[in-house]
Amino acid sequence: MMVLLESKHAELMDLNKQLNDLVNVDYLMQIGNRRFFHERIESTHQMALRYNRYYSIIVCDLDNFKKYNDTYGHQKGDYILLTVANLFKTLLRKTDEIFRWGGEEIIIILPEQALSDALVIAESLRAEVEKIAIEHKGNDYQVVTISCGVASYFPGKKSDIGWDNVIKDADDALYRAKEGKRNTVYSV
Repeated sequence: MMVLLESKHAELMDLNKQLNDLVNVDYLMQIGNRRFFHERIESTHQMALRYNRYYSIIVCDLDNFKKYNDTYGHQKGDYILLTVANLFKTLLRKTDEIFRWGGEEIIIILPEQALSDALVIAESLRAEVEKIAIEHKGNDYQVVTISCGVASYFPGKKSDIGWDNVIKDADDALYRAKEGKRNTVYSV
């Protein structure tokens, strides 16, 4: 009887993990989804407020991705999204969290990282995507590139600022990068 109960318990734990993955993980990119991001950023922000800690946000967007899909097809576009997500997983710390923010946008939470460090990390991500040199004839650089916007919450920042304002700052920085030469990193 005990063996049967242990077996059923293990089976239930496995099914719960599968259900959790279905709810929190983006199927295509195999990173957290937007719903899970909201849960994690709220937790990160509350910890930063409570313990006077930093965190940073990086929002990345694949440059001219619509042109890529139009030129090479959606299946190859999906492959690029997965490739970039997997590359990010290898480059970031285990404590950093990666999520699909929208279409071809990825958002990253960097706990305990000040803006200056987050900018170095974002630049590293940008350079590594360019370095893998996946052909993209619809891009000025002729390879797949990303643009990034970076913002931070830090101790002493207005105490009433919510995480949504940090995201807005990162998103505004991304728009500046996209309006500029692309394949670049901006902060506010």
